[in-house]
Amino acid sequence: MTRQLAVAILVLSIVGCSNSSSSSGTNAADSSAVSMKSPEAKKIGSTTLTEASEKAGIKAYPGSEKASGDVLDRGNGELKDEITFLTADKVEKVGAFYKDQGLDSKNGPVAGSAMGMTKGGASIIISFQAKGDRTEVVFKSVRAEKKAN
Repeated sequence: MTRQLAVAILVLSIVGCSNSSSSSGTNAADSSAVSMKSPEAKKIGSTTLTEASEKAGIKAYPGSEKASGDVLDRGNGELKDEITFLTADKVEKVGAFYKDQGLDSKNGPVAGSAMGMTKGGASIIISFQAKGDRTEVVFKSVRAEKKAN
């Protein structure tokens, strides 16, 4: 149960969610609707998969170490690394790699995901899906911002 709660918090933290009503009438439930949004993120730099993976406390996907993406400041003391890359490996192999890194990984023949908290203290969600003869991987990691002394 604790692991399920951690995964639920992870998903809400990285993706965010909102609860809104589309009905035109008003009632107590509509007027007290709760809205949870991801903090506004601002791009503050770039990173490679190797750098982002090291900060998260896992290994970079083999052959994609130089893939690059954005570092975003979420404005709440957290930084988010987001990198998309392609690999010639099949979805199953990508899923197995991230499962070996200690993440919860689920996949079918054409798509999958891996998520969890790493030993490095990062919340990670990785999605992957077949794109023709390749697999597209989206790596997202949220971690506490390190303050300079």
